[in-house]
Amino acid sequence: MAVALNDTLKADGGIWFGWGGDFAASDQASSVQVQKAEGVTYITVSLTKELFNQYYAGYSNSVLWPLCHSRTDLVDYGSRDLAGYRQTNKLFAQCLNPFLQEDDLIWIHDYHLIPLAAELRSWGIQNRIGFFLHIPVPPPQLMQTLPDHEVIARTLAAYDLIGLQTERDCRNLIEYFQMQFGAVELSATRISVFGKTLAIQAFPIGIDVEAFQKATETTPPDHSVERFRKLASRHGMLIGVDRLDYSKGLPQKFRAFERFLSDPANLAGRAVLTQIAPLSRADIDAYASLREELEQITGRILGSYGDLDWTPLFYLNRGYSRECLAHFFRMSDAALVTPLADGMNLVAKEFIAAQDPKDPGVLILSRFAGAAEQMDSALLVNPYDEREIANAIGEALVMPVSERRERYSDLMEVVRNTDVRKWAREYLAVLKSPGNPRIRLISPGDSGSSGRVA
Repeated sequence: MAVALNDTLKADGGIWFGWGGDFAASDQASSVQVQKAEGVTYITVSLTKELFNQYYAGYSNSVLWPLCHSRTDLVDYGSRDLAGYRQTNKLFAQCLNPFLQEDDLIWIHDYHLIPLAAELRSWGIQNRIGFFLHIPVPPPQLMQTLPDHEVIARTLAAYDLIGLQTERDCRNLIEYFQMQFGAVELSATRISVFGKTLAIQAFPIGIDVEAFQKATETTPPDHSVERFRKLASRHGMLIGVDRLDYSKGLPQKFRAFERFLSDPANLAGRAVLTQIAPLSRADIDAYASLREELEQITGRILGSYGDLDWTPLFYLNRGYSRECLAHFFRMSDAALVTPLADGMNLVAKEFIAAQDPKDPGVLILSRFAGAAEQMDSALLVNPYDEREIANAIGEALVMPVSERRERYSDLMEVVRNTDVRKWAREYLAVLKSPGNPRIRLISPGDSGSSGRVA
């Protein structure tokens, strides 16, 4: 995504705005830093640690994240962090406002910033403002469980265009507005709610296909690639790459692999699963519990099935460069991409982009990943069904090359058709479109200029 947005900003000029990663002292106002490079203005804002914790670890990731991934059991319904979440977005709007021009397009990304458009409107900003949600939209009944859901709904209505990953997400959001607020469906992609017209449309995000394919052409100076190559020459190789998060279905994946190994017929092939899972949000209890659970399952698998010359599971809490991952993907017989819920999951697309067309690996993909809506030539599985995943592993490891090539060809066409640059162009074209009604009153002299992107 960053590549596509940077390309767009460099081509048209614009602003990249957000939190700068640094903290302001508790007794001083948040500072604004401005830098310019290659026609792009980069504006960053500092936050106090207290405000950041309320905004990020608090409401964003202890309320909205689990809710959107249908984990109501992990939602902190008693959270008092909504005030900090809204205050942060109010601060962002206050800091961004002086830099905006009348014909700027404003494109806001993800659940951390849902209220930002409403805060900008309160400053009199009448520009076209678009929003893209990278994570799933839960069923309407789950959205209603949030005590303050109407607050979130009204801030969403401040946008001109809401972009979502899948048609299922669009249906969920439109049905929520209809059930709770009597929204009227004007067309397949437009509703009227709170006296405003709002466009809601699916824009499935993709990857930088060319860059990922090029990454397989040179060997990075990391000895991990050569070690992986030696393993792949001796074993059936399975790979998983997921951030350590409860939405990714990692315990279910490990138990499914354990079930696969429990069949004596599968032990002869001595398959190896390499799971790369960089740590994240370690200060949230649910993530610490997940890490402990995965370590226990890993120990059990290695104790039960490992041998002096065979380590069936490599569980690695570290990240690897794009070049390393591209090589790992290309050398693997199959990828296990089995989230319990996911907005899209770009690992599925990266795995396909990295394959050798003559001898491609097999993608095992959760039905509940947004990517499954497009990538139906993968082996689609229920991530809660350990038997089905275990059977898919067995099928992938013995799949004839002719079938692997056919599936790869279909999947690669999807990957090319959803390239991230095309995704950005298509979204911005709809946001600019005169047919996309604006919340503000359009003056007779409005030219509909595309302007910069902010």
